[in-house]
Amino acid sequence: MPLRWVAPDVFMTLSAGRHIYHTYKDEYGDICLDYWYTTDETEDNKYKFDIRDLSTYFTNESHNVIIAGAVVLGELKFPE
Repeated sequence: MPLRWVAPDVFMTLSAGRHIYHTYKDEYGDICLDYWYTTDETEDNKYKFDIRDLSTYFTNESHNVIIAGAVVLGELKFPE
């Protein structure tokens, strides 16, 4: 039975209709990674990021706040 591609789950929606998506351990999409996200629905590697590498990362802060701060500072790349 052939597998079909399924879009990753949206983690958060930003202004201008941009999204942050979950990333997954493998191509089956059943194990969501805790600290890795992507700005690209197709999960192209150049748009994946680890929030622990962002300047806004603090261990006691929610992932939404960390990512929103990084977007304001221009730290994340988005597909055209």
